[in-house]
Amino acid sequence: MPISRAPRASRPALYLPDGWDSGWKAAKAAASTTPAGVLALGDSVTYATGSTSPTTLGWFALLRTSLRTRHGGYADLHAVYRDTGGTLTPYWAGTAGAPAQATGYGVASAYVGVGTGTLTYTAPSACTDLDILYHDRIAGTWAWSLDGGAQTGTVTTTGDLAVKRLTFRGLASSAHTVACSTQSATNVLALVGAVHYTSLTTGLGFANVGVGALSTLSYLSTAQVQLLGGWQSAGAPTGMGFPAKPALAFLGMGVNDCAGTTLFGPQQHTFAWGRVIQALRRGYPGCAIVLLSWNNPTGIFGDGAAAGGNAEDWWHWVDAHQALAERYGCAHLDLEAKWGLTPVTSGFLTSANVHPTDAGNADIATTLLGVL
Repeated sequence: MPISRAPRASRPALYLPDGWDSGWKAAKAAASTTPAGVLALGDSVTYATGSTSPTTLGWFALLRTSLRTRHGGYADLHAVYRDTGGTLTPYWAGTAGAPAQATGYGVASAYVGVGTGTLTYTAPSACTDLDILYHDRIAGTWAWSLDGGAQTGTVTTTGDLAVKRLTFRGLASSAHTVACSTQSATNVLALVGAVHYTSLTTGLGFANVGVGALSTLSYLSTAQVQLLGGWQSAGAPTGMGFPAKPALAFLGMGVNDCAGTTLFGPQQHTFAWGRVIQALRRGYPGCAIVLLSWNNPTGIFGDGAAAGGNAEDWWHWVDAHQALAERYGCAHLDLEAKWGLTPVTSGFLTSANVHPTDAGNADIATTLLGVL
């Protein structure tokens, strides 16, 4: 039987150990001459599924807008998928196809059969430089077309499991499109996302790879974790570049593990997240990391019905995040401690839903921006 308890009033909502953000302070101070990355890694709450507009009113989107205003823009990663069921983000259109494998930057597309699958990226604003990131999963080829055929080409894959990029530089300033299709075999067309550049030399780059229904289990593989440190394949540091090696990273996951969708308990969660933290610090020494513990109502103590499965056990994951923060010198935002027992009354959640509303997302962003 689960052991239930009310939120602990003694724990601060925001844990900030000395020196946790030293790397971030240095990175933002140098952003006028050297670009730096900001990464959000996690689940559907990380993506801001509960917002009416995750890409503009989600917590990471609000944070991005503020930090870009302060320090300038470098680039944005526009992931293909927002959940493991194959729901496309607003920047992509194409043939239905479920993602197949976590890559370190979310999940990649998967299509069965020769010639199947088409995905088209449309830049949200004019740019002169962009990349298409893909997972080199299976040896073969796939075709690309820029702006309806203005340029065309073929990508040859080797099956080395690296995340690679198709690069476009010095284009005419326009909201470009890139269509990708015509795979030579099953699982060859494995797209991860597009990088839209504002500048190639200065500012901050932002990557939200929150994926609905994703478990920490997806980040247990050594190869996947090394990608976050800027490694393209196991044991081979190759300077992957953005969105790897962020100066600031947010890690928000665990609700799906707690719900029992995987046999992945708090100890395994701690092990996996610990490896991710080390990989991030390997890629960018001094990477400032914020662990995010979502508010997961039990339906017993608070003003709303239970949200995630096994919510009475969620405190084990929250404690795991605090232990990780203390062990590795990370910050920790505990939304249960911050919002207390009345998140629904406060407008931060709706009953029986773990995904924050627009107001909840705004509160998360405001809280984080206050220390960034």
